[in-house]
Formats: sequence, structure tokens, C-alpha cells
Amino acid sequence: MMDLSDFTLVLTQFRFIRPAWLLLLLPFGYLFYVQWQSQNTETLWQKNLPEHLREALTVGGPAGAGNYR
Repeated sequence: MMDLSDFTLVLTQFRFIRPAWLLLLLPFGYLFYVQWQSQNTETLWQKNLPEHLREALTVGGPAGAGNYR
């Protein structure tokens, strides 16, 4: 079992060999955020649109199923 002195010794001797690799976390974080936002934007306008307009404007809806020919 490690006590507090062993833990502080491990932390003081810990070094990143190549810390520049940590900079790659920033683009991955940004891409994750953009992907997450793009999935949520489709539902935002659908929540704010009235039901009768949503059915007429979406493809495959009951009101617009065959009216666009």
C-alpha cells in the first residue's frame, strides 16, 4: 500500500516525455464539440416549428408525402 510520501515521490518524478502531443487533444475536443452541436441543431428548429408547418415542410410527412411531384 502506498502512503502519502510515496505518492508525492511519484508525482515529483513524473514527467511527460513529449508534452507537445497533449496539444492534439484540443483539435479532438473541438471536433467532438462541433459534431455534438450538429446533431442537436436538427432538433432545435423542429421544436420551434408548429406541428402543421412541420408536417408540410418535412419530406415524407403525412401532408407532404405526395404533393411535391
